Amino acid sequence: AGTGGGGHVAFSGGSVNTGLTMGDINAKTGAFSVAAWFQYTGTDTQTYSAIFGSRDPSGNDDWFVGKDNGNTMMGVQDGNYINNLVTAPGVFDAAGRASAHSVVWTRSAGAGSKTAKVYIDGVLKGTGSFTGANNAEELHVGKEYGGAFGFSGKMWQVLILSTELSAAQAASLHSTFNSGQPYCGVSTSSVPFSLPTTCLTHPTDVSKTCT
Repeated sequence: AGTGGGGHVAFSGGSVNTGLTMGDINAKTGAFSVAAWFQYTGTDTQTYSAIFGSRDPSGNDDWFVGKDNGNTMMGVQDGNYINNLVTAPGVFDAAGRASAHSVVWTRSAGAGSKTAKVYIDGVLKGTGSFTGANNAEELHVGKEYGGAFGFSGKMWQVLILSTELSAAQAASLHSTFNSGQPYCGVSTSSVPFSLPTTCLTHPTDVSKTCT
């Protein structure tokens, strides 16, 4: 899936199959969220680079969060695709590639059209309306369909949650790990919900270790 080192996984064409389908993670209410720390190391003009992606047994790929094709915008697909859901600079461009960033993608519950939001470094950067991916699709980290559109860079602390996160919760994820603290399975005052994850080292300051 990549090479682990320095508390991160470095992706170079590999990926991680979570073993979960969309049906698994949205079974409660239809809502779910994913989050990760990432640092993109590709180029401005590179093709799609998936932080998260999916594929079903028939080869359909209807869910994607990552770099859009040939530019520095963040595209999101959940059924339908919005290529420029996040247009703010400082993520995939030269300035953004100099450091790690947190991303939180969260989707509302209910039938019909879904509202999804993307938070970058704890701040809401994009909101869109989506039809929703089919429940048979498998969730992958670092690729989309058939291993294509692999992520170029590093990732830390990937979370998959069967709930919609609020703006305050997205901000708390960013601030907790940014301060060098873990957001593990035990709830804390700074993270007011349980997060089952592995503690890893801080992405930008190796003197801070999550223990």
